[in-house]
Amino acid sequence: MSATKHPVLLIQETDDFAVFYKPAGLVFFEDSQKTDFLDEMRALCSDQAHRLFPVHRLDRVTSGILLCAKGRKNANLLGNEFRFHRAEKIYVALSARPGFKKAGLIIGDMEKSRRGSYKLRRTRENPARTSFVSQPLQEQRTGLRLLWVRPITGKTHQIRVALKSVGFSILGDPLYNAFSEARQEDRTYLHALALRFQLQGKQFQFRDLPREGDEFLNPLCLETIKETDPFALDYPGMNAWRKKLAAQEEQKKSGGPTGRSKKSTSNTSRMAGPSGSAGHASVSKKTAAKKRRGPKKRKGNPPGHRHSGNT
Repeated sequence: MSATKHPVLLIQETDDFAVFYKPAGLVFFEDSQKTDFLDEMRALCSDQAHRLFPVHRLDRVTSGILLCAKGRKNANLLGNEFRFHRAEKIYVALSARPGFKKAGLIIGDMEKSRRGSYKLRRTRENPARTSFVSQPLQEQRTGLRLLWVRPITGKTHQIRVALKSVGFSILGDPLYNAFSEARQEDRTYLHALALRFQLQGKQFQFRDLPREGDEFLNPLCLETIKETDPFALDYPGMNAWRKKLAAQEEQKKSGGPTGRSKKSTSNTSRMAGPSGSAGHASVSKKTAAKKRRGPKKRKGNPPGHRHSGNT
């Protein structure tokens, strides 16, 4: 793979955050003899008064959009957008593998494997969720497909592992593709294309086309990416996910199911008498059955008998 150095670029800067282009092959913290990526980003900002806080990360091999907050307050606000999966991230990838399906929602737990790689499990205790659609670029290269990827969660190597699990190992990926094939490519073809998020009631949206990699820069591939609205694509499972987020927001606004209103309702249910609606709803099936059968017959001697225990 080529070791060509590409620069860090400032895409846009506001009083609250800065958006950068991260080149492929660059990590956040290099060793002491190399330049710190964060130092490079700070040097590009016109506003040096606030400290920069990256609110999400990209793998070393991944290029594209990276968001940094200015100051701790904005770092917390933007961090929550990613932590609670409200921020929308869209990536593009290339694969020359045939794949098992052309679109889908990939769900599963991830665990560490060999040589710093990860693998996808069938369990779903704390799963990674990745939705994708694809289209052929057969005219550009035999068997080549362009994949539009919408990760819902944000776990290490998530997209690379998810695509491999459905037979779409990313072109040039040395960990999740055949190394002998990967080394022939000039980069790993994964790019963070677009980002949409909210901050203090305002919505922000950014898109930045790939800037490196012969296959990405091929006119057919680049024009296809440029002419497509990545947020308008029909990603499998996303409608259900948006409904879930909307329900959570409504729940948050109304105080949530564990709020005071539910607690007082629960107390009313326990305290209400048989004539009250809450008391009626709390009567168990067993109690209702007893009422239908009438009073339980007394065992032993009848009342008034000298051995009945009555005085």
